[in-house]
Amino acid sequence: MIFIVFTPAAAKNQQFEKSPLGDLGVIRLFRLISLNENEIELKKDIKISYAMRLYQLEKLTIGKAAQLAGLSRFEFEMILSENRISVSNLDIDDVKEDLKNLK
Repeated sequence: MIFIVFTPAAAKNQQFEKSPLGDLGVIRLFRLISLNENEIELKKDIKISYAMRLYQLEKLTIGKAAQLAGLSRFEFEMILSENRISVSNLDIDDVKEDLKNLK
């Protein structure tokens, strides 16, 4: 069983922002806990939030993050887009280099 405690001091100091799940993960966890969701749903949401955060930090590829979340790659990409997280980690320099290589 997982216990997550949000104290007024933690909220005041915004210590929850340093969570490895990131802001969205903490918000999703808080919502599930406050809605008294069942343990299975809570575990699933924790896995998805953690996978999203590791993907954002470029610790996992999108495929590995989807596996960690227990979702298909398409389902994981849909959740990323719903949370306004890019499904591509390419930056402008990568795109320019690819264009250069295509010519």
